Amino acid sequence: MANSSPAVVTELTGRAWIRNSDGSLTELHQGSNVPAGSDVVTASGATVALQVENGMPIVIGEGRQVAMNGDVSGALPDPTEAAVTPPKGTDSDRLLAALQSGQDPFEVLDPTAAVVSGGPGDDGGGSFVRLARILESTSPLDLAYPNPSRGLDTLNLLGGGGGAGGAGNTNNAPIAVNDTARGDEKTTIRGNLLANDSDPDGDPLSIVSINGRPMTPGGVAVTGSNGGTFIVQPDGSYVFVPGTSFQHLPEGQTATTTISYVVTDPSGATSTATVEVTVVGVNDPAKITPAQAGDDAGSVTEDKVSTANGKLNVVDPDDGQSFFVAAADRPGTYGTFSIDANGNWVYNLNNNDPRVQGLGVGEKLTETFTVTTADGTTGTVTITINGTNDVPTISGTATGGIKEDGPEATVSGQLEKHDVDTNDTHTWTVSDGGKGEYGSFTVDNNGKWTYTLNNDDPKVQALKQGETATDKITVT
Repeated sequence: MANSSPAVVTELTGRAWIRNSDGSLTELHQGSNVPAGSDVVTASGATVALQVENGMPIVIGEGRQVAMNGDVSGALPDPTEAAVTPPKGTDSDRLLAALQSGQDPFEVLDPTAAVVSGGPGDDGGGSFVRLARILESTSPLDLAYPNPSRGLDTLNLLGGGGGAGGAGNTNNAPIAVNDTARGDEKTTIRGNLLANDSDPDGDPLSIVSINGRPMTPGGVAVTGSNGGTFIVQPDGSYVFVPGTSFQHLPEGQTATTTISYVVTDPSGATSTATVEVTVVGVNDPAKITPAQAGDDAGSVTEDKVSTANGKLNVVDPDDGQSFFVAAADRPGTYGTFSIDANGNWVYNLNNNDPRVQGLGVGEKLTETFTVTTADGTTGTVTITINGTNDVPTISGTATGGIKEDGPEATVSGQLEKHDVDTNDTHTWTVSDGGKGEYGSFTVDNNGKWTYTLNNDDPKVQALKQGETATDKITVT
């Protein structure tokens, strides 16, 4: 018949556990109760002896997992249930009295008196002499093991004399070893904290706490000592997310962040270790902005304003990188450019450059300068050069002579215009429509001029030998 009474651990060598319904393990010790229906698990090299109330002793060998069901822990048949009811009467009384006094029952009874006929019970219906059931001998019991690959577990039954007893049951604490990992500031790292941890007894290990926070079935998320988030699961697997904690690192520089964790074995022994992650900085681009609107551009004007200035700001997430590479008097196309580490810049126009002087009103030139921050991020400053009107000049033959009543009544010459504003168009004009005091003056589009003397003019005719008169005409 099945027995629902718990079994008691009478002897234990090595380590053994009860597997609970949630899969966790509870370590057994000598004297521990094993409830009916429990699974008993033994470690390598372990042996556990169990005693069930009214049942036979059970021995479970090393490396086993045995379900303590009614077939295993069933009670022995009660001898009183199977005993033959002794016949009443003088002979039976004398038989029992002889047995109790240690006498030979055959000496006090007739031979037939020592034999009683069988009655109901589990010993069958034949006639026999039944004194008492003192010891019941059994053969080894084979029990089905839950894992088919392991076949059968053999449970040896202990005799009434007991076993060797007194075997040691010292639990060795697990050994947790510090972990390390490495990655850059933008990379998620994955690993397992238990990968290099061990237990001298071969016990399974699990994580108890992270940075003092108890482990939960869904894992625990904690912040590292220097930033970043560690997400750790009970089985030791973890994920490290740097987040924004390490964006301040310049390229190639490192920082470390750590957490501590506690591992345990099924008996509750613990060991503490740390995981240290080294984070390597990568370059984060700087951001360049004008200190004020328009400070990333400048304007100068030919012959009037020859300098421009402004200020740029730079913000770089990486430590020590928020400044510009200074440059002094860097040559440009039409001028020079300078910038200091703080972003203050100046442009000086080369006003004598013919290309600048050649600009007319409304005409422009531009040039762009590249600025560079400490980490290599670049920006630009654009300069606009505005033109003005430059007054042209005239050269060439500007004088001539003619004689009163001479053979030639005209004189001519060639004027040349000069204008640095090369794109300007030009026309020639003369004052008073070319009417002079002694004659008339004309000029064509190419600057060729002609003066015609009015020889009939009384003032011309009034000139004496050797006298001269001058006629001045203005040409523009």
